[in-house]
Amino acid sequence: HVITCIRGRHAALELALMEGKHQGLSRRLKEGELDLVITACPPADEELKQVKLLNEPFHLLVRSDNPITALGQIEPDLLSMLDLLPLSEDDFPTDMANSTSKAPHCANIPIFRSYGLSIETRVRLVLAHGYACLVPSLTCGELTASGKLALVEIKNMLMGRKIFALWRRSSPYSADLEEFAVDISSLIRQHKR
Repeated sequence: HVITCIRGRHAALELALMEGKHQGLSRRLKEGELDLVITACPPADEELKQVKLLNEPFHLLVRSDNPITALGQIEPDLLSMLDLLPLSEDDFPTDMANSTSKAPHCANIPIFRSYGLSIETRVRLVLAHGYACLVPSLTCGELTASGKLALVEIKNMLMGRKIFALWRRSSPYSADLEEFAVDISSLIRQHKR
């Protein structure tokens, strides 16, 4: 829906979607291979401009036969009692948490980070071994479509990530990219209602 609306508003824009790890996409952006990157990990870089697109909360993903699903919601302090898989380097900016410490967005909940553990890998581990993991809310619908997995809301949880659009200040299209990013943010907010 958002892509269709963006294409209508920016018909002259050549839109190609690419998925990748934050570090690789950031490198390609800086080298001019990409014009705009959408990420949860904006680097502190004076050469880049950014627009915040949205706040994305996390949900707890478990197998549908896990007794936690009967609760519907889980208290945040109970997360530390679960066999919770670590988040990956692309879930948060590098300066927000190191691999073994509490992150400032977690309100005293220890959330560990790993490198290279994709959402797909976490989902396979949840299915095969009964672990639990946090997943960004925008991926939730497709993860539970099979009926083998369930989402549990984290009660009163402010934990999540911020998603940004980044582009080079030196880009000859900087003003157009900023308008594009603002439009994406606006469309996402409308879609969430």
